[in-house]
Amino acid sequence: MKIAKETWVIMAIGLADLTTTILFIKHHGAEEANPLFRKYWEMGLTAFICAKIALLIGPLSVLEWARSRRPKFVSWALRGAIVAYLVMYGIGFMRLNNVPNPYDDEAPAVAVTVSTPLLHVPPQLSRHFHRTAQPIRDTTAEAQNRGAFQNVTVY
Repeated sequence: MKIAKETWVIMAIGLADLTTTILFIKHHGAEEANPLFRKYWEMGLTAFICAKIALLIGPLSVLEWARSRRPKFVSWALRGAIVAYLVMYGIGFMRLNNVPNPYDDEAPAVAVTVSTPLLHVPPQLSRHFHRTAQPIRDTTAEAQNRGAFQNVTVY
């Protein structure tokens, strides 16, 4: 039976991912975003390549076998895998390269905790609430005097 073109596309994406990952880690200071593959990277280049290829070819082989029994389902599954692979690759690229959030027009990435009786924003999410936490520049007392916030805590 002939191998599906979607399988070839996934194989090409996987090999491109493998190649660019190695190049970016070795020459540009990048890091592996996937925690599983990060462990293989720490074991060495050969282990990383073998794991990446095995975890690429293994599932594709199973899907090619299943395609002879359920061709329509597997075809859609492969197409979904292509989209998912590209989306995850894009997300990983943006996260590792610190692509700025387009909704962050104010640059400071300070760790701020805003606490009110009804709301507690953890430090990881606080930069998304930067406009709400404008009294960072003010003291807690000044913020309370304006009536904008109750019990604003800035760490």
